[in-house]
Amino acid sequence: MLCPFGIPRGSASGFGVRWAVNSTKSAWSISMLSIRHKALNSKQGRQRLPKQNLSREEVRLDEVINKFALASEAKGWAWDIAAKDSKNFRYATVSVRRYSNEEISATFEITCDESVKLTVHQTSFHGYGIRDLRDAAWNEICKLPWLEKSKKEGELKSDWSFSVIERLLRNFHKMARQLKHRYGDRSAFLIEDEYDIQDLLHTFLRGFF
Repeated sequence: MLCPFGIPRGSASGFGVRWAVNSTKSAWSISMLSIRHKALNSKQGRQRLPKQNLSREEVRLDEVINKFALASEAKGWAWDIAAKDSKNFRYATVSVRRYSNEEISATFEITCDESVKLTVHQTSFHGYGIRDLRDAAWNEICKLPWLEKSKKEGELKSDWSFSVIERLLRNFHKMARQLKHRYGDRSAFLIEDEYDIQDLLHTFLRGFF
């Protein structure tokens, strides 16, 4: 009986064909792994390849580090992750360096929670370009969708707080006048100096904050 390649089954030549087919499959698998490895280490791969079975905290920390890395490379800085919180995924330390006439280096401390904090520590004598790198990295980090949402929610809360305080101050004279006229001819609450004003405002604000 002939195999699909026209060679008798069980012959040495047939074994050679099967070995060639299997070898081709193995070579194809190795080639695909190589392509994936290159993609993972490319700039585009860091952004596009999905990550599986990661917690929300780890994904967010990786996204912040990725944004920082892209800004660093665009500015001509070499970078590497010096430390990373592998338990809670809230902190990371990234070292950067760049050569001109001398080496310029710094470390960036990343704190990632519902918000992000980026702190820089200069580790070389001169710090040319470090502040510019921080500004560029922060600009990229702020483009993350979940961070923009948190920022907007914080701004709404802040706007509400200012609105409450402004309304209290604008109507303070009405509140003070009302305290002079109490039911049943009770004794009035007198405001005699700035300390009475502070106590009264503090009392009202405690009801909101």
